[in-house]
Amino acid sequence: MLKNNHLILFLCITCLAAGNLILANELPSKINKTHVGLYAGINWNNPNDNLIAQRIFNRIEQKLSRQLIFNRIAATLTRSWLHLKNNDTGCIFNVIDTPSRREKAHFSKYPVYVSPPLRFFTSTNSAFVNPFTFSQLDHTVISNKIAVVENRFYSHVINNFISSHPQYFYIHSSIDRSDRFLGMLQKGRIKGFIDFSESIRAASNVTNIKFDIRTLTIEGEKEYTTGYFACSKTKSGKEVIKLINTVMGEKAFREWMIKEHQRFYGEQEAKALIPHLIDTIYN
Repeated sequence: MLKNNHLILFLCITCLAAGNLILANELPSKINKTHVGLYAGINWNNPNDNLIAQRIFNRIEQKLSRQLIFNRIAATLTRSWLHLKNNDTGCIFNVIDTPSRREKAHFSKYPVYVSPPLRFFTSTNSAFVNPFTFSQLDHTVISNKIAVVENRFYSHVINNFISSHPQYFYIHSSIDRSDRFLGMLQKGRIKGFIDFSESIRAASNVTNIKFDIRTLTIEGEKEYTTGYFACSKTKSGKEVIKLINTVMGEKAFREWMIKEHQRFYGEQEAKALIPHLIDTIYN
């Protein structure tokens, strides 16, 4: 069992991009619960900001309320991974599982979130065509770049291209990526950006930025993106993952997860997501 220790939990929204949480607070000496400070790339005061991620985390938090107490604070993805590395007990919520990340974190058995594929967002008068490919980028983009988030894992293809062609990209390090990118696109300061459709819907609700944009599919991107909990590669981090796995392994919780994705994404997008979600949470 977890005793009086220092737990940090990082919650990431897109993380699949995106965005990203750290948790840190000292446990009072006479309380058996572990106090957790939560750094997040989510505006917790706005219920429309990444609605499904908030609802899923709230349910997990409720289920673990006898063992953990969460205090939510905002943090960038870079800062989240830095704190995970430097703390004995820490977690990140909704991050993509990769072999390199498994070397530095314990991942949950079940996904916490499944999202439609990444999209490319651009202005209605841009020359980009659907589906978007990086071969469409030319010298005109160098002075008016494509916006991406620092240290975010998009996909192997996208991240490799960003690394090998940095001249085409504006690298953003803050947590307010979607609303910032929308504003920059509206003002003509960027040519476009890569994100999830639900992130843009939430940002539009938060900022009230209203203008026409084009949403392009990205050639080669798979039909879904799956996020997990990732906790410190330590004994205490592994104990936290066990608690999370116990909650998410409950039949009622898994059935609720499926209904939440169906309700949030609607019939059309859910067709691609639900079969994968069912496969990952029951196998």
